[in-house]
Amino acid sequence: MRALYIQAYTLNTELINTPYFAYLAMLLSIVPALCVGQEIPSGQLLEDAASNLEDEAAVNDLNTAFDYLEALRRRPLNVNKAGYGDLAATHLFTDGQIVNLLKYRQKVGALISLYELQVVPSLDLPTLRNAQPYLSVGGKQLDDGQLTVGRMLREGEGELYARWQRRLENSRGYRPDMAATNYYLGDRNRYYLRARRRYGNRFSLGVTAEKDPGEPFLKKHNALRGFGFYSAHLFVQRVNRSLRTLAIGDYSLNFGQGLVMYTGFGFGKSIAATSVVRGGAVIRPYTGVSEHQFMRGAAATLTLTKPWSLTVAASTLLRGGNVVESEGSRSISSLNTSGLYRSPAEALDKHAARHTTYAARLAYRPHHRFQLAANGVVDRLSVPLEPADRLYNDFAFRGRQLRNAGLDYRYRLGNATTFGELAVSSTGGTAWLSGWLLSLHRSAELSVIYRSYGERYIALRSQAFGEGSTTRNERGLYFGLSLRPSPHWRINAYYDAYTTPGFRFRAGRPDAGREYRLRLTYYEKRRLETYLELRSETKGRDVDANDTSDLRGVTPRRRSQARVHIQYRVGQRVDLRARLDLGEVAGGDGKQRFGVGAWQEVRYRIGNKWTFSSRHAWVHTDSYDVRFYHYEQGLRYNARVVPYYGEALRAYLLARYKGLRNLTLEARLAQTWFTDGSKLGSGLDRQVGSSRTDAGLQVIWMW
Repeated sequence: MRALYIQAYTLNTELINTPYFAYLAMLLSIVPALCVGQEIPSGQLLEDAASNLEDEAAVNDLNTAFDYLEALRRRPLNVNKAGYGDLAATHLFTDGQIVNLLKYRQKVGALISLYELQVVPSLDLPTLRNAQPYLSVGGKQLDDGQLTVGRMLREGEGELYARWQRRLENSRGYRPDMAATNYYLGDRNRYYLRARRRYGNRFSLGVTAEKDPGEPFLKKHNALRGFGFYSAHLFVQRVNRSLRTLAIGDYSLNFGQGLVMYTGFGFGKSIAATSVVRGGAVIRPYTGVSEHQFMRGAAATLTLTKPWSLTVAASTLLRGGNVVESEGSRSISSLNTSGLYRSPAEALDKHAARHTTYAARLAYRPHHRFQLAANGVVDRLSVPLEPADRLYNDFAFRGRQLRNAGLDYRYRLGNATTFGELAVSSTGGTAWLSGWLLSLHRSAELSVIYRSYGERYIALRSQAFGEGSTTRNERGLYFGLSLRPSPHWRINAYYDAYTTPGFRFRAGRPDAGREYRLRLTYYEKRRLETYLELRSETKGRDVDANDTSDLRGVTPRRRSQARVHIQYRVGQRVDLRARLDLGEVAGGDGKQRFGVGAWQEVRYRIGNKWTFSSRHAWVHTDSYDVRFYHYEQGLRYNARVVPYYGEALRAYLLARYKGLRNLTLEARLAQTWFTDGSKLGSGLDRQVGSSRTDAGLQVIWMW
């Protein structure tokens, strides 16, 4: 029977084995690519993260979240031996697609060819096109138990990244007058250096260093007389039968659904509406440049018996914070999350407190369909945390030590998967999340999540599904739907309703909100992709942002957007893309604000050496509130998500050259012109003129 399936479906092998995939693989090797489930590209998910987090700086540091796929591009994952966790870690498939693949493999045995994936229910051609560069059915395998650390070090791949970036316009902080007491200690240059030796995702040894614009470099204000931030790691998987994973240095630690501990990157609400469950490896090497969202120390996962495993971790990290001196005592009002220490005032806050963390996870997994785990975390600060006296800080953590504990589970029965987590904190709060993933049909999937995060629940390193940036003071119910009614059409949608029982930032009263999003996508193989998207969110906001009284007013504010996107391939070398956005913000202060934006982009390849990307954009919005987030191709591992707002024109040009053996050279120039004469920046960032120009160069050596 299998032979008949393969014979029938390999009639369409040209859909996979074509130059389309060679070009796609090349693009994915240039831009860290992540395709979650229904052919959702990394750019779209980063745009979603930016619009939900409303923090461009935090999102733009998430490029290394896709580092896992880069390793698979070099050493593809064997789909005949991959388990649920291996497949989930790629973010290439939805939960339903993974379940169907495992059931098919269990029923008919090992796959003979990747083309056989076409007969697996719910695995459609767009998904397979995205996944093909990272999968195999044989060849070099990452699960070879005979490999030693020394052999992986010798036979692995090496990589070296050297990057320079600079904003060409000057700002006030770089031009202090003689009487200035606050200014930037360094120049406008950003330097980035990364050296790494890896063997797929099984072994990694690397060092990363970065200096931010304005920070001193090779100066006395820099503690190490060099870069502002350093990171190093040694990571090994399957050391022996007992030691499954070992990490020394900097690493990410991810427990369950993120209520107790999650320092990696986990997507929340996005157009990949049914990809909502946290998963993948518990321990991963850290290669980013965020100066707080990681662990520094050592971690290991031990196999106790076949169904039982134990993960233990210890970390000590110097954190920046807003230092407060009062009557001889010292405290911090907040922990620094920007990682910027450019001025004398900011430099005083660097290394303000030592953050020590001990964590453990005991997991029971008798088979691939069921998992239950108990998690525990203890956080200690060397200096007490005393947040400012604000209404939204009434239940904020205060003191030096915080303890968290929880249980998480995942169980699959037939075409349904249930997952969840329950957690408590030493502040007296509780939080829980429960979700369901249902494969209604080979072309339909549904996700449901209910969450209830108490006002008193606090976890310093949590990152669970939700509306807010912190896992507390929120209750909500989410529905996500994915439909594939025909080979050419996709429908993705979600609806989320939530409440915040206590005070939150910019809302001095209990509040409720709702959000929906719908995307209708049409494909034509290898040539055309176009979609229409509608999105709306309503949530409360203070009537007067300057009102600090206990009787402040909160009114609903609705933010709506519509988007039309089209992408068309001309031959084998040219991609044309265009987008139109319309936006409106109503409520809050009683005013309506509107916005419109459009861009067109060309990606062109000359032979096998040169690749160019160019975009020209126009935007007109009444305020920053009506902004449109757009993904921009950047230097490798430096892709950008930029908010477009105001009255402005924007353009960028990216060029890559791969004509030298093992070397890739990249250059990027981007400029924004604010045609309304807006003054740019504030404080030390205030600059003269109405344009911003960013330049960058990068050299990549791989061997």
